[in-house]
Amino acid sequence: MTGLKVLSLGGNMFSGSVPGSLRNLTELETLNFGHNNLTGSLPEEIMGLSNLSTLDLSGNNFSGEISAGIGNLSQVVVLNLSANGFSGKMPTSLGNLFKLTTLDLSKQKLSGELPLELSVPIPFEVIYRELLAFFDLRSLVVLSLSNNHVSGEIPPELGNCTELEVLELGSNSLTGHIPADLSRLARLK
Repeated sequence: MTGLKVLSLGGNMFSGSVPGSLRNLTELETLNFGHNNLTGSLPEEIMGLSNLSTLDLSGNNFSGEISAGIGNLSQVVVLNLSANGFSGKMPTSLGNLFKLTTLDLSKQKLSGELPLELSVPIPFEVIYRELLAFFDLRSLVVLSLSNNHVSGEIPPELGNCTELEVLELGSNSLTGHIPADLSRLARLK
């Protein structure tokens, strides 16, 4: 099974932690454990899967900080860690995910400022600058930071993310005006 490319076990009732043997699936490109009842911290076993392009661990009960090892997943295009119990600050290593088009970190306990490269509660302005430092945001298609502790104003520069189709910022502590520059986001659905 070491040549396995897709492992999709989402939407089941698996519980416990992710098995350490997962690290042996070195050819894995898609890993979907979304919507189970998995627990523990973000599994370090996953951080060595350098061929992953899609990682979906949403809707579980993972907790703790998001490991800096996430930056080892340099081929990731879709990263969905939503609806878990992650807390703390975002690791600056997210800046290594240059191919990322979908980032969903919604419904967490994230707080503080995003690393100067990404940006989330952290005043949104700081979060955006953090994201900008990590990614070429012009290619970002989905940005979901809802249900966190994001504060401050939405930076007008977000209007430069012209490929954005989904922007979810609900249930935070954002203030100020909605920037007119967001009207440039013609692809929003």
